[in-house]
Amino acid sequence: MPTREIKKGKNKALVYELGNIRQPWLICLYTDTSLTLSRSLPANIQRCTFILDHATNYASVQQIDCE
Repeated sequence: MPTREIKKGKNKALVYELGNIRQPWLICLYTDTSLTLSRSLPANIQRCTFILDHATNYASVQQIDCE
């Protein structure tokens, strides 16, 4: 579950605070396919923000920023 939700213009941003997760992973699932992409993130990543596209009723991710 996201830590918080922020409006970014017409889009929506979901922020995930990772806290003390030792080895975070980013996993992307694609609608109407069996395709899954996954990647481990560096252990020092504390937060990931996902910008959702209003044009798809927030069903698609426009951008991912992790820091």
